Amino acid sequence: MSARATVAFCASFLFMSLVSGPAVALDTTETFDIGPSDAELYMGYGGVGLAKVNRELSNELVFGYGLNERVSTYLATCFAFAEHDFSRETGLCLGVFGTVIESAHFDVDLMLDVETTSQDLGLLGFAPGIELNYDHDREMGIWGLYLRSTLANFDPGAGTNRMNDVIVNPGAYYRLSDRFEVLVEYDAAWGLGASRDPDEDVSGLGFGLNTMVSPAVELISELHRDIPRNGESTTWSMSFGAVATLP
Repeated sequence: MSARATVAFCASFLFMSLVSGPAVALDTTETFDIGPSDAELYMGYGGVGLAKVNRELSNELVFGYGLNERVSTYLATCFAFAEHDFSRETGLCLGVFGTVIESAHFDVDLMLDVETTSQDLGLLGFAPGIELNYDHDREMGIWGLYLRSTLANFDPGAGTNRMNDVIVNPGAYYRLSDRFEVLVEYDAAWGLGASRDPDEDVSGLGFGLNTMVSPAVELISELHRDIPRNGESTTWSMSFGAVATLP
């Protein structure tokens, strides 16, 4: 599996807290090659199954830079447009992540995101996270399991309550061949603090297919299904992306 941006958890808490569908597809955390070595573009459509007022288009652009073999950073920008009136949500994210434990089968990665989002970029958020990986073989050539957990902390501004979410993303991957890999991931977000409404807690299932089209380009995709509660309608979202490893 080639090096690629690890904005999955960043997009996950953006999805859980602010917008209805993530642009980024499923993937595990991997550091980039040293230098400016990664460029990614994702497109998404969320809210399928809901009224038009609740559906939206989204896109995300990512540039990644490898600081060394174990630490990388990235800059990402995300736009989400409501389908009914094209009102816009905007996000900018700066992230750093690194591998702190690496062995033949087990890896531990730490992450930190700083993000500003909303229509006027007035919502500032911090998201520390950790990902635990088990790979059946060192080269990730067969199958593996992972567990990603993130604490998302947003400050809506002076005089208002902070928004805090705990997000958990257990998942698994299986490599069908040298070109094709399938993934499945469960995601859940729980609000923290007395001011949060338990009805705002959300969860869902994602199914992904990643395809290597060349040694330097990978296409990744996801179909995501929200798990409805309290008589809610089932909601689907989909996303497609391209990951380029730069020379």
